[in-house]
Amino acid sequence: MSKKNRSTKILFLAGALLFAGLGLRIESANMHENNSGQGVKMELPKPGKALKLTCKASDKWFIVNTENDLAVVVFDTPGGTQSEYSLGYGNVIEALAVLDKYVKFEYEKYDWRKQEDVKTFGYVDRRYLTPEPLYEQKQASYKVVVADAEVFLLPDSTSKKVLNFRQGETVQGAGSVVIKEQRWIKAKFDSGFSSDPFDSDYAMLAFNDRYGWINAEALLVLEKEKVNESSVTVSEIPQTMRYSKKEKWSDAEREILAKQGFYAEHVPPPPYVKVDDMVDFYNKVDSAKFITTDLFTHTWYLIFDRLLQDIEEKQLYPETKKLTRNFINTIR
Repeated sequence: MSKKNRSTKILFLAGALLFAGLGLRIESANMHENNSGQGVKMELPKPGKALKLTCKASDKWFIVNTENDLAVVVFDTPGGTQSEYSLGYGNVIEALAVLDKYVKFEYEKYDWRKQEDVKTFGYVDRRYLTPEPLYEQKQASYKVVVADAEVFLLPDSTSKKVLNFRQGETVQGAGSVVIKEQRWIKAKFDSGFSSDPFDSDYAMLAFNDRYGWINAEALLVLEKEKVNESSVTVSEIPQTMRYSKKEKWSDAEREILAKQGFYAEHVPPPPYVKVDDMVDFYNKVDSAKFITTDLFTHTWYLIFDRLLQDIEEKQLYPETKKLTRNFINTIR
C-alpha cells in the first residue's frame, strides 16, 4: 500500500471514529434511564398539575400535561428503549391501550431506509397525560381575538397557561365545550419547539399540532364577507401589539388612527447621524416604521429645486449664452 493510500485510510478511520464518538456522546446525553438502571438519566419534565375536570372526560383521548416546557419521552416498548421522537405539552394522543404505567398510541415516524413515513407504536408515561374533555367537534374555522386572552391547557383557568393572544390576532378553532355556563373553544397552535438539533429547545415531536382552550367571550368568528376593509372602528384597534416596542396605545391615539387611517407620532431627532441621509434617521426609530416622503423635507426639496431651476433659466443660461457669443465674435 502506498503512503498516500495509507494516509487516506488512516484519516478515514479517524473520521469514522470521531463521528462514532460524537454519536455515542449525543445518544448518551439524551438517553433515558430504563428499568434496568442502564443509560444516562436525562432531565425529565415535571408532570402537570392534576386537575379533575368538571365535565365528562374521554377514556381514549389524552392531552400531554407538563408543568415545565421540556419534551416528554416516547418509548418503543413500555419503559424500554427511548424513541428519537417525543411529545410536548398540548399534544393530543389517541390511546390504543391504557396500561398500568404507560399508554400505547400510534404515530408516524420517518423510515430512512424506505424514505417514507411509516406507522409505528409508542408508549408514554401516564403521569404526563390528562384525559381530554368530551367536547363538541366542529369543522376547523378561524376566529379573531377581540380582547387580549390567555390560552390554557385545559378548559380550566387554573390549568397551565400555554399561550396568549393579542386583540386582532387569529386562531384556528377545532371545537367547543360548555362548563359551568362558560363556553370554551379548543384552539390549535404550532409546536413551539425548535427543529435545529443544536438548539436548547430542540425536540422531534411525534405530532406537530398542539392544542389549548380559550374563553369563547374573547373570540369572534372571522367571516370575510362581513369585514369592512375600508374603515376601522376604535374598538377594532388593539391597545397592544405583539413585537411592538410601544407598550400601549392610548384611546386618543386609537381615535386618530380610526379617523385618519394612519397615526403620526413626533419622534425626537437622534443625537448623531452617521450618514447624511433621511434613511439613517429611520434606523434610529424604535417604534413601527412607515417610511414615506416627509412633508417638510419634500417642501424644502421643491423650493430648492425651483430655486436652482430659476437660477439656471434666468441667470446662468443667459449669461452663458452671452459669454459664448462674445467668444465667437472675438475669434472672428
